[in-house]
Formats: sequence, C-alpha cells, structure tokens
Amino acid sequence: RLARVHVLGLRQAGPLASHMGLYLNLCLPGVRAMTASGPLFLEDQLLWLDQQDVLLAFTFRRYSVAPANAVKVLRERGGKVVLVTDSAAAPAAAQAHHVLLARTSSASPFDSHVAALSICNALLAAVALRRKKELAATLERGEALWDAQWIHPPAR
Repeated sequence: RLARVHVLGLRQAGPLASHMGLYLNLCLPGVRAMTASGPLFLEDQLLWLDQQDVLLAFTFRRYSVAPANAVKVLRERGGKVVLVTDSAAAPAAAQAHHVLLARTSSASPFDSHVAALSICNALLAAVALRRKKELAATLERGEALWDAQWIHPPAR
C-alpha cells in the first residue's frame, strides 16, 4: 500500500496543516488531518501509526509539546517524519527525518507564515508531479461530484 500521510499542525500551524491536508488528499489516498480536538484526542489518533506511515508536522515558536510527542511516537514505530518549523532547535526537530526551515520574522508583532506556505506549495507541486496521472483522475471524479452536488453556477 502507499504510505498513509498524517498532517499535524496546532494553533498557528493549524491553517498550514489544513491547507496541506486538503490538497494532499487530492493527490494521495489515505491522507489524514490530525487534530487536538474532536472526539479523538491526539493520543488516540496515534494508535494505528506504523512504519508505513508518514507524518508531516508543523510547529513554530511557543512550541506545543503535542507535535514533538507525535513525532517521537511515529519515529519509534519506524515511520518517516517531515517537519516544517522555524528553528532547527525546535523540540520536534531532533526526532524528524527531514526538517524544513521557514523564517517567521515579520514587521508586525505577529509571526509570518508566508515562507512556510511556500514550502507547502513546493511540496504539493512535487507530489502532484509524481502523481500526475492519478491526480488527473481524482480531479475528474471530484469535478463530477462538485458539479452535481455543491457548485451552482452564477445566473447569466
């Protein structure tokens, strides 16, 4: 089977994880957004992860312990971890197989995640290129669903 991809980002990293989950799901089967809320606690979502799984995790300063723990669990089970973060010293970085650094400095008092979004777009482009045929078929199926169920063209 293809590796299942689990995407995790909490707090300010949540929108990046949601973006990746949405578009990776179009490219790959078995993509799952992991959350810290809802009926399953994050610990419960880690129960079935194994060596065939990939975790794409996002974590930025004021680091939550949850992503670091999820990275550690998957690493111990033999899975692969890709981490997008702002520092090689982030708590999860030592356990990740691949660490992609994104600057977050900004003129405002709030961190900017534009660089991290650029990394997301590069990752999505790479996956889409590798799965070009499957993606085309998925988009075709999706268009049929969206046209039939949810999209109403504007009146002319």
